[in-house]
Amino acid sequence: MFELSWGEILLCMAVAVLITGPEDLPRLMRTAGVWMGRARRWGQEMQAMLDGFIAESERRHAAEKAESAVAREAPITERVADVFDPTGALRSSFVPESPPEEEEDEDEPEYHPPQDEDERPETGA
Repeated sequence: MFELSWGEILLCMAVAVLITGPEDLPRLMRTAGVWMGRARRWGQEMQAMLDGFIAESERRHAAEKAESAVAREAPITERVADVFDPTGALRSSFVPESPPEEEEDEDEPEYHPPQDEDERPETGA
């Protein structure tokens, strides 16, 4: 990451020993290790967040492309229908007519006579 050679690392260690003294060096190294761990975790969290933003952006872009493709297809379908069926007679011949609905008397409830035991369907039990 910083591209330090072994010689540069040894030089940093020697300077650290001279500045802090050999008795405080373990505490200094432990503190440096804790801070390095925090920095790495922070970097990983930032990377994950950026990856999420990129994935969301790609999903939105793909959805926009799909919507624009569908929007372009609709006029083509209408133009083809106008060429082959300008009056709309062919299209209307395929639309089934709905049968008239029967009116039910709401005042009278439906009556279901009780079934005799001989007429009841058998259950498998």
